Amino acid sequence: DENHIQIVENALLGNKRIGKSKSAEYGQVLIEHFDKSEIEIEAQRIVENVTIVYAQSNLCFIDKETGQQTFQPTADQLGVPGGKVVWDKSQIRTFTYSPWNFQRNASSMQRHCIKMGSVFYVEGASAERNENQQIGEFYNEGLGRVIYDPIFLKSNPDDERLTSLSFVKADLIKEEIGKNSEPVAINTSLGHFLKKQKDLAEAELKLAKEINEAIEKYKDTGITRKVTSSQWGNIRAVATDFLINVKTWEEFMIKLGLKEGEKKNGLLTCGKMAEKLWDERNIKDIKELLTNIQNENKLLFTIKFSSEMAKEAINFKNKKQ
Repeated sequence: DENHIQIVENALLGNKRIGKSKSAEYGQVLIEHFDKSEIEIEAQRIVENVTIVYAQSNLCFIDKETGQQTFQPTADQLGVPGGKVVWDKSQIRTFTYSPWNFQRNASSMQRHCIKMGSVFYVEGASAERNENQQIGEFYNEGLGRVIYDPIFLKSNPDDERLTSLSFVKADLIKEEIGKNSEPVAINTSLGHFLKKQKDLAEAELKLAKEINEAIEKYKDTGITRKVTSSQWGNIRAVATDFLINVKTWEEFMIKLGLKEGEKKNGLLTCGKMAEKLWDERNIKDIKELLTNIQNENKLLFTIKFSSEMAKEAINFKNKKQ
């Protein structure tokens, strides 16, 4: 009633101090009452023939064709029938959560949501303005509220630096490289750590690229079609042992029997499996491969390459069946 409203207003209105720092220097605000009806917001187009859909709350949509949740709603689902969503000019962020149902004492179905604050750029149609507009699913969980062409996305006419809202896909990486064309001296512990992490990532990428190129080169040869996954597992085990115990690459090649004059007791050159799997052609291919490794850590290359070749051997065997 009016008495309660008056009590609340007396408690809220006037000079107040808020926040953690309530000294004489910080935290003082003036709270005043205003009538919402006095504020008139004129609905205007931000961009001609375009509707900007702003997610006032988190949004969740279900694809009508598949019945599955989707991060790419149609213009109809956004409340702009007949339009087309331009994804290059839209800006969305996503997340997933599972609400807890206390009645069933279990999690409900996962919600794949578009985050509050996301912006959709829809061309070729307009939406009806409605203060209580809701779209998508799960209204009861607070999802689905949107604002069409919100006034706060419109440029300020008093600001000479802004003439209109524009959507530009920026190449941030290129811009940063252009700004920092000159190398910066590293003189902190954090800088050295980040530099080391960067070097490790680049080395890993370089190694993976060389392995993929090798697999592509030899995928139709006998070392893929004939050599079994267990043989590649043996090669990987030997290479791992040599890497851990810091043995040389030359010793590893001798162990495999791929060094000239040392073929008698090699892993690939003696025994029944050697006769069955490692014929002259396959020995030539594996020797060529290992001899031409460009990566500095040849044993690590061999370990990872053997792992991938074991998978290739299994895939080839399954295709034959």
